[in-house]
Amino acid sequence: MYFVTKETVIIESKAEELFGISDGCESFPCLTPDVNQAECIVKLLNENNVEANHVADVIEDMLYT
Repeated sequence: MYFVTKETVIIESKAEELFGISDGCESFPCLTPDVNQAECIVKLLNENNVEANHVADVIEDMLYT
């Protein structure tokens, strides 16, 4: 099961919250500043039982194309 992660990072002296995805073993941190976008990806991954080796492809398709 995938879930949303949150990290606070400092960018140009300003704290920013960035959200990522993890399954407890693999992690894709700091993907987006939009928690809703991260939750949408997690929902898609969980509803479709996406295998871990395909997660990077799904993220790329949803965020970078």
